[in-house]
Amino acid sequence: MKHKGLLAGLLALALMLAGCVQNFPVPLEAGRADIAACRAAFAAFEERVAREGVRDHEAAPVPGFSYLRKTRLLSSFRSEAMSDARFDAWVRALLEEAAAARGIELGNLPGAARASLGEAAGQRLDNCAARLAAHDLAREEGRALLRARMIPPRHYDDWARAAGLYPLSGIGVAAGFARWKAANLPSFDLPPHDGTSYGLPAEKEKSLDAAALLSDVKRDALGLWHPALQEVETLARLFAPQIIVAEESAADVIGTPFLDEKGRAQVGTARAALFVRFAQTRWNGKILPQLVYTFWFKERPKEGAFDILGGPLDGVMWRVTLNEKGRPLVYDTAHACGCYHLFFPVPPVTRRPVPADGDLREAPLTPRAAPQLQAGERLVLHLAAGSHYLRQISVTKKPAIKGYDMMMEMEAPRYGLRSLPLRSEPVQEETVQEELGKEEETRRSFYGPNGIVARSARAERFLLWPMGIRSAGAMRQWGTHATAFVGERHFDDAFLFQEAFDWQETAE
Repeated sequence: MKHKGLLAGLLALALMLAGCVQNFPVPLEAGRADIAACRAAFAAFEERVAREGVRDHEAAPVPGFSYLRKTRLLSSFRSEAMSDARFDAWVRALLEEAAAARGIELGNLPGAARASLGEAAGQRLDNCAARLAAHDLAREEGRALLRARMIPPRHYDDWARAAGLYPLSGIGVAAGFARWKAANLPSFDLPPHDGTSYGLPAEKEKSLDAAALLSDVKRDALGLWHPALQEVETLARLFAPQIIVAEESAADVIGTPFLDEKGRAQVGTARAALFVRFAQTRWNGKILPQLVYTFWFKERPKEGAFDILGGPLDGVMWRVTLNEKGRPLVYDTAHACGCYHLFFPVPPVTRRPVPADGDLREAPLTPRAAPQLQAGERLVLHLAAGSHYLRQISVTKKPAIKGYDMMMEMEAPRYGLRSLPLRSEPVQEETVQEELGKEEETRRSFYGPNGIVARSARAERFLLWPMGIRSAGAMRQWGTHATAFVGERHFDDAFLFQEAFDWQETAE
């Protein structure tokens, strides 16, 4: 029977997710009663998650397949011919995305709601997920339906654009963006400014071989990377930027996000944190590794009564796209609202012409090329005071004045900011392990039930709603960043770099 490997692999995955063989449910051959029970278990779980408003938005549900979650990267494979091994790897990745999200949602449910799902609910749902996948995808009809339902998530609202007369209102927004570029991009032609510098503590600076590190990372039949936590941390130290902020107030101090005792999103400034995510992109037929660094400020101060851009909380993302041998190809950055998306290709990578260059749509902005780092050098990001706009990039061999804690977004129990305890102060690195096993502790996501940090709402949303982006200017969760007001682009589009940049791979 075709796809026997898939069935066996999914059943084996159930054991792995559950963590112990003796708790595996009754055999598949027992009939459909177990399938019905599993569907009921997922329906109950989804109802609790929706009722309590704890949906995690990093990966989107797959309609009709409640036990799977999709990302833009995984959706990009939907139309491709796949061998049994590649299809197996694809479904495993969808199962793993869903298992991670369910674990977070279970942890964020109030105690009573979690208890209503029964003991070991997470283990039971993981087992059911693999069982349902094996059942639903055993025939070609099921596999075809899955492909059809794997349309990439989209964070643009066509109804809002229609109601807001987008073709006309977009002209005004495009003009405003042109003014922003004229006011801010010339800074990349000027010498970098000084300020307060943040970086890795000197004792944690390491000189390692990125190529050797990546060669040891596990990969699947699709070519997707599956690094262990320690591998991500080690690789992240190699490319972690130094950050220099033109500090004028407490709003310019890099801090640590937390949820206060009332569940409100805050940023404490006692210690700086740099959050690290491992991501992947598709380019020239290859799956390339990426490191995404995010840091936070307590606010973007308003410059006056009519400032529509200022407000509580401000985050900045910095991404490094590597080739398979660990050499940077392109750097890019955006604020955690998805705004101010800039690219810095490393020669010989160059920006290629794109259709948006010839109309009002926002084309990828490349203020300058990025420098090629030499031994002992580290890239420096120079940020403005207040707005926290990136003004320039440079290189240095000097240590930073202040250190930051590196926080791995794949590490339990917080998973970055997806599951935080309600505290009167930030949770620091040395206390993270103390959270494990505290099931009675109330936890919530830093991001709201729609993936947006509610406290970070900006007044600009009242002007920019016709662009179809929900709560424009607000900080939001990974996987939900629309980065163009006029036109469409997402920060995690699978072919983002392939479509905008020329890269000719050379032997090294």
